[in-house]
Amino acid sequence: MQNDLDKRPEPTTASEWRIALKENPSDARLQRRFEQWRAADVENRQAWEEVGHLTQLMKRLEPEFEPARQTPRQKRSAIGVLKTAEVARRRPFLGSAIAACLAFMVGVSLLGGTWADYETGTKELQVVTLADGSEVTLAPNSAINVTYEKEQRLVELVKGKALFDVTANKQRPFIVQAKQMDVTVLGTSFEVKNAHGSGPASVAVRHGKVRVAQKQSAHPETHILGAGEWTAFAENSDAVSGIRNVSRIGSWQNNLLLAQGNALEEVVADLDDYFTGVILVAGEQLGRQPVTGVYQLDDPEAALLAISVSHGAKIYRLSPWILIVSKG
Repeated sequence: MQNDLDKRPEPTTASEWRIALKENPSDARLQRRFEQWRAADVENRQAWEEVGHLTQLMKRLEPEFEPARQTPRQKRSAIGVLKTAEVARRRPFLGSAIAACLAFMVGVSLLGGTWADYETGTKELQVVTLADGSEVTLAPNSAINVTYEKEQRLVELVKGKALFDVTANKQRPFIVQAKQMDVTVLGTSFEVKNAHGSGPASVAVRHGKVRVAQKQSAHPETHILGAGEWTAFAENSDAVSGIRNVSRIGSWQNNLLLAQGNALEEVVADLDDYFTGVILVAGEQLGRQPVTGVYQLDDPEAALLAISVSHGAKIYRLSPWILIVSKG
């Protein structure tokens, strides 16, 4: 059966290859084609390496985005409201640089992601039953490594977020490691979200209790959380905690995004896990704007449109795989 990738043109640039590999992290055939592309020309190898040097480009480009002309049919269509960036056509180098920058910001380690014990792609949910009967539900674009030892059960959340239903064993603690914290439990259900970019890592408890120990901080904190409680750690910042209705925790299992004052860049990062390509917010001030509402994760473009309208922002489409949210 032909997959979605087979219906698209063969990637020809470093940025397109990064997007294609993100969407199909376990496709061995795609990996071989990429290796052939990279080995075919020294310029291809250089382009692949130079993607990593473009992460600061977007900060200087916000004034460059201009709305495109639209046909009446486009104006009647929700998808048509996603503007095409004329600037990308008028300035070919700028357009390709933006594309490369966007692709890189999805993650430098796209190729290495397939080394995780368990990994999901875009729009994919996976329930993993561990050796002790504990279950881990992986959100899209998430990955874990599992190490079970005599004294402890260790799960590393490599990227993304996951919901854990843990089998109790007081003699063998269950520990989840994320970039900014370690979460230790004896028997409970909880969600762990790894940091995305400059955003915080967080833990929210459905039932039971967990101990959360902050890492990578000048003054690390430890918190004991019960049902409905959550805490979030940003890098080198104090913890932020609160109370949440337990029905809201892990709502992504039902394709729902429940935002309550979340930063726009954080909400966009969640939608990006369900979009075939990459979405980026242009401008730190816009990215910090709070978002509140209920959105369907399985229709990320409609959700993005609703959010942009409420914030006076516009959406520009640079290609079928690249969207930019920009103010005005």
